[in-house]
Amino acid sequence: MPVIADMNVRVFPNVNAAKTSGQQFSDWTSSTTGAYRFAKAIQQPIQLAAEVADQLKLAGKETIKGMGAIASEFGKAANYLSFARFASTARVAYVAAEEAIEDTTTNKVLKAIKESSDWLASGFYSASLLGSKVALQAGDTLSLVADGVDLKDAATGVHSARRLQSEQISDEMKVALEQTEKHQLFKLIKAVASVASGILGLLGLLLGGPMIPSVALLIISLTSTTFAILSHFYKENMPLHLELAERPA
Repeated sequence: MPVIADMNVRVFPNVNAAKTSGQQFSDWTSSTTGAYRFAKAIQQPIQLAAEVADQLKLAGKETIKGMGAIASEFGKAANYLSFARFASTARVAYVAAEEAIEDTTTNKVLKAIKESSDWLASGFYSASLLGSKVALQAGDTLSLVADGVDLKDAATGVHSARRLQSEQISDEMKVALEQTEKHQLFKLIKAVASVASGILGLLGLLLGGPMIPSVALLIISLTSTTFAILSHFYKENMPLHLELAERPA
Protein backbone atom coordinates (compact mmCIF):
# COMPACT_ATOMS: atom_id res chain seq x y z
CA MET A 1 0.00 0.00 0.00
CA PRO A 2 1.52 3.37 -1.04
CA VAL A 3 2.18 5.86 1.75
CA ILE A 4 2.15 9.61 1.04
CA ALA A 5 3.04 11.92 3.93
CA ASP A 6 0.92 10.65 6.84
CA MET A 7 -1.70 8.92 4.70
CA ASN A 8 -2.19 5.33 3.56
CA VAL A 9 -3.33 5.36 -0.06
CA ARG A 10 -5.05 2.31 -1.52
CA VAL A 11 -5.24 2.28 -5.32
CA PHE A 12 -7.97 0.41 -7.20
CA PRO A 13 -8.06 0.19 -11.03
CA ASN A 14 -11.56 1.09 -12.21
CA VAL A 15 -12.80 -1.48 -14.75
CA ASN A 16 -16.00 0.51 -15.32
CA ALA A 17 -14.00 3.31 -16.97
CA ALA A 18 -13.66 1.13 -20.08
CA LYS A 19 -17.44 0.83 -20.48
CA THR A 20 -19.40 3.00 -22.90
CA SER A 21 -21.67 5.73 -21.58
CA GLY A 22 -24.65 3.59 -22.58
CA GLN A 23 -23.38 0.62 -20.58
CA GLN A 24 -22.72 2.81 -17.54
CA PHE A 25 -26.20 4.32 -17.77
CA SER A 26 -27.79 0.88 -18.12
CA ASP A 27 -25.88 -0.44 -15.09
CA TRP A 28 -26.90 2.63 -13.09
CA THR A 29 -30.62 2.47 -13.88
CA SER A 30 -30.59 -1.29 -13.20
CA SER A 31 -29.58 -0.65 -9.59
CA THR A 32 -32.18 0.39 -7.02
CA THR A 33 -30.28 3.57 -6.12
CA GLY A 34 -29.80 4.50 -9.78
CA ALA A 35 -33.46 3.88 -10.60
CA TYR A 36 -34.43 6.03 -7.61
CA ARG A 37 -32.13 8.86 -8.70
CA PHE A 38 -33.41 8.61 -12.29
CA ALA A 39 -37.03 8.92 -11.15
CA LYS A 40 -36.14 11.90 -8.95
CA ALA A 41 -34.16 13.52 -11.80
CA ILE A 42 -37.38 13.57 -13.83
CA GLN A 43 -39.82 14.36 -11.04
CA GLN A 44 -38.04 17.30 -9.43
CA PRO A 45 -37.44 19.52 -12.52
CA ILE A 46 -41.04 19.00 -13.69
CA GLN A 47 -42.38 19.77 -10.22
CA LEU A 48 -40.15 22.85 -9.98
CA ALA A 49 -41.27 24.05 -13.42
CA ALA A 50 -44.92 23.58 -12.41
CA GLU A 51 -44.39 25.55 -9.17
CA VAL A 52 -42.66 28.43 -10.97
CA ALA A 53 -45.24 28.46 -13.77
CA ASP A 54 -48.05 28.56 -11.20
CA GLN A 55 -46.54 31.35 -9.11
CA LEU A 56 -45.59 33.50 -12.11
CA LYS A 57 -48.78 32.70 -14.07
CA LEU A 58 -46.75 31.40 -17.02
CA ALA A 59 -49.19 28.65 -17.97
CA GLY A 60 -52.85 27.73 -17.66
CA LYS A 61 -54.26 25.73 -14.78
CA GLU A 62 -54.74 22.60 -16.89
CA THR A 63 -51.13 22.66 -18.09
CA ILE A 64 -49.83 23.12 -14.57
CA LYS A 65 -52.14 20.36 -13.32
CA GLY A 66 -50.82 18.03 -16.04
CA MET A 67 -47.21 18.80 -15.13
CA GLY A 68 -48.00 18.14 -11.49
CA ALA A 69 -49.60 14.81 -12.35
CA ILE A 70 -46.52 13.68 -14.31
CA ALA A 71 -44.21 14.73 -11.48
CA SER A 72 -46.43 12.91 -9.00
CA GLU A 73 -46.19 9.63 -10.93
CA PHE A 74 -42.40 9.73 -11.00
CA GLY A 75 -42.40 10.67 -7.31
CA LYS A 76 -44.54 7.62 -6.53
CA ALA A 77 -42.17 5.42 -8.54
CA ALA A 78 -39.21 6.74 -6.51
CA ASN A 79 -41.07 6.15 -3.26
CA TYR A 80 -42.00 2.56 -4.13
CA LEU A 81 -38.34 1.82 -4.81
CA SER A 82 -37.87 2.13 -1.05
CA PHE A 83 -38.99 -1.50 -0.79
CA ALA A 84 -36.27 -2.62 -3.20
CA ARG A 85 -33.66 -0.39 -1.55
CA PHE A 86 -34.47 -1.86 1.85
CA ALA A 87 -33.56 -5.30 0.54
CA SER A 88 -30.50 -4.23 -1.49
CA THR A 89 -28.95 -2.12 1.28
CA ALA A 90 -29.37 -4.82 3.95
CA ARG A 91 -26.29 -6.73 2.78
CA VAL A 92 -24.23 -3.53 2.53
CA ALA A 93 -25.18 -2.57 6.09
CA TYR A 94 -24.37 -6.06 7.37
CA VAL A 95 -20.90 -6.09 5.77
CA ALA A 96 -20.14 -2.58 7.08
CA ALA A 97 -21.18 -3.62 10.59
CA GLU A 98 -18.97 -6.71 10.46
CA GLU A 99 -15.99 -4.63 9.33
CA ALA A 100 -16.58 -2.14 12.15
CA ILE A 101 -16.60 -4.94 14.71
CA GLU A 102 -13.26 -6.24 13.40
CA ASP A 103 -11.73 -2.79 12.89
CA THR A 104 -12.96 -0.16 15.35
CA THR A 105 -11.26 2.81 13.66
CA THR A 106 -13.37 5.93 13.30
CA ASN A 107 -13.82 5.56 9.52
CA LYS A 108 -15.11 1.99 9.78
CA VAL A 109 -17.50 2.84 12.62
CA LEU A 110 -18.87 5.87 10.76
CA LYS A 111 -19.31 3.79 7.61
CA ALA A 112 -21.29 1.22 9.60
CA ILE A 113 -23.47 3.98 11.08
CA LYS A 114 -24.04 5.47 7.64
CA GLU A 115 -24.94 2.19 5.90
CA SER A 116 -27.14 1.03 8.79
CA SER A 117 -28.96 4.38 8.87
CA ASP A 118 -29.48 4.25 5.10
CA TRP A 119 -30.87 0.71 5.36
CA LEU A 120 -33.21 1.50 8.25
CA ALA A 121 -34.35 4.73 6.57
CA SER A 122 -35.40 2.71 3.50
CA GLY A 123 -37.41 0.44 5.76
CA PHE A 124 -39.19 3.32 7.48
CA TYR A 125 -39.85 5.03 4.14
CA SER A 126 -41.42 1.78 2.94
CA ALA A 127 -43.63 1.75 6.04
CA SER A 128 -44.56 5.42 5.50
CA LEU A 129 -46.21 4.48 2.20
CA LEU A 130 -48.93 2.90 4.33
CA GLY A 131 -49.68 6.36 5.72
CA SER A 132 -47.56 6.41 8.89
CA LYS A 133 -46.25 9.91 9.64
CA VAL A 134 -44.13 8.51 12.49
CA ALA A 135 -42.40 6.17 10.02
CA LEU A 136 -41.78 9.11 7.67
CA GLN A 137 -40.22 11.16 10.49
CA ALA A 138 -38.05 8.19 11.50
CA GLY A 139 -36.95 7.72 7.87
CA ASP A 140 -36.08 11.39 7.50
CA THR A 141 -34.11 11.36 10.77
CA LEU A 142 -32.09 8.28 9.83
CA SER A 143 -31.52 9.62 6.32
CA LEU A 144 -30.21 12.83 7.87
CA VAL A 145 -27.73 10.79 9.95
CA ALA A 146 -26.47 9.04 6.80
CA ASP A 147 -26.18 12.38 4.97
CA GLY A 148 -24.27 13.84 7.92
CA VAL A 149 -21.69 11.05 7.71
CA ASP A 150 -21.43 11.59 3.94
CA LEU A 151 -20.83 15.30 4.59
CA LYS A 152 -18.02 14.58 7.02
CA ASP A 153 -16.42 11.99 4.69
CA ALA A 154 -16.60 14.24 1.64
CA ALA A 155 -15.13 17.25 3.47
CA THR A 156 -12.27 15.09 4.77
CA GLY A 157 -11.75 13.62 1.28
CA VAL A 158 -11.49 17.03 -0.39
CA HIS A 159 -9.01 18.24 2.24
CA SER A 160 -6.85 15.09 2.11
CA ALA A 161 -6.72 14.87 -1.70
CA ARG A 162 -5.84 18.56 -2.00
CA ARG A 163 -3.13 18.35 0.66
CA LEU A 164 -1.41 15.29 -0.82
CA GLN A 165 -1.05 16.93 -4.24
CA SER A 166 1.74 19.11 -2.82
CA GLU A 167 3.86 16.04 -1.96
CA GLN A 168 6.54 14.46 -4.16
CA ILE A 169 4.41 12.03 -6.18
CA SER A 170 4.25 10.61 -9.69
CA ASP A 171 2.30 12.38 -12.44
CA GLU A 172 -0.18 9.50 -12.52
CA MET A 173 -0.82 9.78 -8.79
CA LYS A 174 -1.17 13.57 -9.04
CA VAL A 175 -3.85 13.22 -11.73
CA ALA A 176 -5.61 10.56 -9.64
CA LEU A 177 -5.58 12.85 -6.60
CA GLU A 178 -6.91 15.78 -8.64
CA GLN A 179 -9.76 13.59 -9.89
CA THR A 180 -10.40 12.30 -6.38
CA GLU A 181 -10.61 15.87 -5.08
CA LYS A 182 -13.15 16.79 -7.76
CA HIS A 183 -15.20 13.69 -7.07
CA GLN A 184 -15.21 14.40 -3.34
CA LEU A 185 -16.21 18.00 -4.06
CA PHE A 186 -19.27 16.77 -6.00
CA LYS A 187 -20.11 14.52 -3.04
CA LEU A 188 -19.65 17.44 -0.64
CA ILE A 189 -22.07 19.68 -2.53
CA LYS A 190 -24.57 16.82 -2.70
CA ALA A 191 -24.19 16.16 1.03
CA VAL A 192 -24.61 19.83 2.00
CA ALA A 193 -27.81 20.05 -0.08
CA SER A 194 -29.09 16.74 1.34
CA VAL A 195 -28.45 17.79 4.94
CA ALA A 196 -30.13 21.17 4.35
CA SER A 197 -33.10 19.52 2.65
CA GLY A 198 -33.34 16.89 5.39
CA ILE A 199 -33.29 19.41 8.22
CA LEU A 200 -35.89 21.65 6.55
CA GLY A 201 -38.09 18.70 5.66
CA LEU A 202 -37.92 17.25 9.16
CA LEU A 203 -38.70 20.63 10.76
CA GLY A 204 -41.62 21.00 8.39
CA LEU A 205 -43.01 17.63 9.48
CA LEU A 206 -42.52 18.36 13.17
CA LEU A 207 -43.92 21.90 13.06
CA GLY A 208 -46.69 21.21 10.58
CA GLY A 209 -45.61 23.58 7.81
CA PRO A 210 -42.77 24.41 5.41
CA MET A 211 -39.82 26.43 6.73
CA ILE A 212 -39.06 28.05 3.36
CA PRO A 213 -40.97 28.55 0.08
CA SER A 214 -41.62 25.32 -1.84
CA VAL A 215 -39.62 26.55 -4.83
CA ALA A 216 -36.51 27.06 -2.68
CA LEU A 217 -36.91 23.61 -1.11
CA LEU A 218 -37.27 22.04 -4.56
CA ILE A 219 -34.12 23.80 -5.78
CA ILE A 220 -32.16 22.42 -2.81
CA SER A 221 -33.52 18.91 -3.43
CA LEU A 222 -32.75 19.13 -7.14
CA THR A 223 -29.20 20.27 -6.33
CA SER A 224 -28.75 17.17 -4.18
CA THR A 225 -30.03 14.87 -6.94
CA THR A 226 -27.98 16.58 -9.66
CA PHE A 227 -24.69 16.32 -7.78
CA ALA A 228 -25.41 12.75 -6.69
CA ILE A 229 -25.70 11.82 -10.37
CA LEU A 230 -22.65 13.88 -11.38
CA SER A 231 -20.66 12.26 -8.59
CA HIS A 232 -21.64 8.76 -9.69
CA PHE A 233 -20.77 9.14 -13.37
CA TYR A 234 -17.61 11.11 -12.71
CA LYS A 235 -16.41 8.28 -10.46
CA GLU A 236 -17.39 5.71 -13.09
CA ASN A 237 -15.01 7.36 -15.57
CA MET A 238 -12.03 7.78 -13.23
CA PRO A 239 -9.24 5.34 -14.30
CA LEU A 240 -8.13 4.91 -10.69
CA HIS A 241 -10.06 4.98 -7.45
CA LEU A 242 -8.18 6.02 -4.32
CA GLU A 243 -8.98 5.27 -0.71
CA LEU A 244 -7.25 7.72 1.63
CA ALA A 245 -6.83 6.99 5.32
CA GLU A 246 -4.65 8.49 8.02
CA ARG A 247 -1.90 6.17 9.25
CA PRO A 248 -2.43 4.85 12.78
CA ALA A 249 -0.38 6.68 15.39
